[in-house]
Amino acid sequence: MLYLIGGTSRSGKTTLARLLLHRCSVPFLSADVLKMALHDVLPATFPAPDHPHHDLAVAIRPVIHAIGVHAVAQGLDYCLEGDLLVPGDVADLSRLHPDKVRACFLGYPTVSTAEKLRLIESFPGLPNDWVNRDLDRAGKIALIERMKLLGRELELSCRTADVPFVDTSRAFEASLEHAYRRLTE
Repeated sequence: MLYLIGGTSRSGKTTLARLLLHRCSVPFLSADVLKMALHDVLPATFPAPDHPHHDLAVAIRPVIHAIGVHAVAQGLDYCLEGDLLVPGDVADLSRLHPDKVRACFLGYPTVSTAEKLRLIESFPGLPNDWVNRDLDRAGKIALIERMKLLGRELELSCRTADVPFVDTSRAFEASLEHAYRRLTE
């Protein structure tokens, strides 16, 4: 089974992928790692990680598709997670490989900015926690506001593509458990 987890920054994508790893032994790859590696190896072809999100999503689309096709063809249980996954592309992979692809998108479109800031600042420490490492309070607030807006757009895109979306705005751990069940049942 190929598991695809998309969503906004700090919505729980990596945490959900880790749940799959620990409970089901499903390895995962972060699209963040993939985009940085592609730029390192192919700088003239693949945009730098600080390019606009849309440009990166378009550039990485064929790579994500190929990973999905090859993982399914080899019969591997595998998870790809990241904010560069697009609901329409995920739906296309699901249609190409029915019963072999499961997906879920995460976002926090309804949380208050103050509450999300409190949550972000109270759970630092993961190796890829660039938000707490690189952003001051104003930068975190700006990121949260952008991600809330993106989460609303993502929720609509998921509805249009008929791909599950889980709002992690409230009861974060319970929301991730719900997303986990959507992926595994």
